[in-house]
Amino acid sequence: MKRCILVLLLSLTILVFAEEFPCEPGTETTPVGTPVKSDRVEEEPFIISEPVWKGLEQMTQEERENSEISLILEKEASEQAQQLAQRIENLWNSGEFEEALLLFPELEPLTDINEMAIGNAWRTPVPTEYESRWGDDVRIGNRDSVLVNVLDIHRATGNLFTILLLQGDGNTNRWDVYHSTDSGVTWNETYDWWANYQINSLSATVVASHCYVAFSRGSSQDQAFLYRFKATDGIREDFPNGSSFITVFTTTSPEEIQEVAITSNQDSYDNRLYYLAITSQGNLILYWDNQDAISWDEVLTGISNADRGLDACWNAGFAEYFVLSSYIDTDDILKIVGWKSAKLKANESGATGFADKH
Repeated sequence: MKRCILVLLLSLTILVFAEEFPCEPGTETTPVGTPVKSDRVEEEPFIISEPVWKGLEQMTQEERENSEISLILEKEASEQAQQLAQRIENLWNSGEFEEALLLFPELEPLTDINEMAIGNAWRTPVPTEYESRWGDDVRIGNRDSVLVNVLDIHRATGNLFTILLLQGDGNTNRWDVYHSTDSGVTWNETYDWWANYQINSLSATVVASHCYVAFSRGSSQDQAFLYRFKATDGIREDFPNGSSFITVFTTTSPEEIQEVAITSNQDSYDNRLYYLAITSQGNLILYWDNQDAISWDEVLTGISNADRGLDACWNAGFAEYFVLSSYIDTDDILKIVGWKSAKLKANESGATGFADKH
């Protein structure tokens, strides 16, 4: 299992700016001393034994009646496949469960069924079942086999989000959204998403009135996906353009997305997202957008030797560097890179900076 690296940065006394400046990439910092060594624990590959839609077939009647599904097909899916998928969604979400299940064999010849994923929004969020064996600890969710967990807070309300990436029933990866309105004493599952391929990485952050979930998608792990959920109740919400998800960027085979990290400026201006990734070719990728999360701009980092351990944060009360990222490079050295205000100091590398979108 990949280890997350938590980088603690001491706050500096700085000038207070009236707005968040556009920024340019800054220089990397490498600690002096022995290179950092870290094991990379890989998941055991799993064998696809049945189509992903069988997860719907296995639901209880109560679960079916509480579910509202959406089918996410391969990115090159035909119009015919999309129309049949929409028909299946409509049947299921109107309570015609068996009729919907009967159409999946018709969908399989029209698309790569192993590229399909299913998103399920619970009509009534599912509470965690608490047991005395947990003692003073609080359990989040009713599933096990957790691969990645992410926790964030919506500061305006104090509501908490936990996003879990889980190993499914031997042949699936899934991620779930959990929401708490009482400081983490009780939790409700609001959303469940699963697919028949390994998801390399997942991250989440809160900004404005939403929690955003970022993850790598597809059997080739070539799509950087984004979903969003309302901070008030944890329910999934469409983006302003009406889409249920956003593809921030894609890679070209054989390059795949190894890790993602998303962060925001909730603690300052509360209006921007920053989406970072490490690819299998060692590229560190950075995109940013205002809170609508639809039109993303890329920052050319110039880093091509990133290996693992990606993390990112917003540097609240920044002076020069207001977005910071850490990673381990191909020489097993921990590095920190910052992006700073173009109005404070030009970047020596001359790499493309953030556009001014105030």
